[in-house]
Amino acid sequence: ARRHFEEADAYEQAGQFENARRECELAIQLAPTWAEAHNLYGIILEELGQEGEALAAYREAVRLDPTFRNPRESGGGRG
Repeated sequence: ARRHFEEADAYEQAGQFENARRECELAIQLAPTWAEAHNLYGIILEELGQEGEALAAYREAVRLDPTFRNPRESGGGRG
């Protein structure tokens, strides 16, 4: 899951949002309770113009980890 997450993060930063989405979906399939992956998925979906689905992903991140008070600003675990 970590490898797919890192690939998704790199694709997102490079502006390759469809590739990022695919990798992030794989990360979530392998680790469905990983809040950071859901957060990154929200960022990617927002970049793709899918605001409703992005909001759902952010909410899932918060549900899984209440410390995600502002998921968008957490940067998907980047730092």
